Amino acid sequence: GEKAVNEAIDFLKSQEPLPVIVSHPGLQRTALEYAEDLVESGDFSTPHIDTRDTTPAQRISRVMRWAKMAGECIEVGNKTATDIVASLIIDDGNEERSNRKVLFDKEARLGGVVCIPHSVFGVITIIDIVGGEYENCLLYTSDAADDMQCVDLGGRRIIKKKKKK
Repeated sequence: GEKAVNEAIDFLKSQEPLPVIVSHPGLQRTALEYAEDLVESGDFSTPHIDTRDTTPAQRISRVMRWAKMAGECIEVGNKTATDIVASLIIDDGNEERSNRKVLFDKEARLGGVVCIPHSVFGVITIIDIVGGEYENCLLYTSDAADDMQCVDLGGRRIIKKKKKK
């Protein structure tokens, strides 16, 4: 409503410039994974938790380690970049303004954005963002890896198949 719009305007007027958030393919994959899960399940009852009960931090940890912050923004219905960004900044209906906080976190450095069609809402947009020092990891999609922080390529930790006897 009008209150959220005015609050967003005041926020932007006082906001200092921030570094650019650079696109990261691993974060695009984690955003896509969640967006596809939302489309397939149709379950919006627990935002940011997918049907495997994984959080944004758990999904992101499969592709990287980060030092300062990890966050996720969800936007439904808008089709243009301008409308999507405006909606996330205004963040109407979300008293905590969590989408705005993630987008304007001073530590945010890398992001992945995915917009996919949805039969009811038209478009679902997911943005995954991390900040601080980071280390890329192998995208590891096994359910067993969900509890792991990361698969370390440098240490060559590899799960070997058991030999059949």
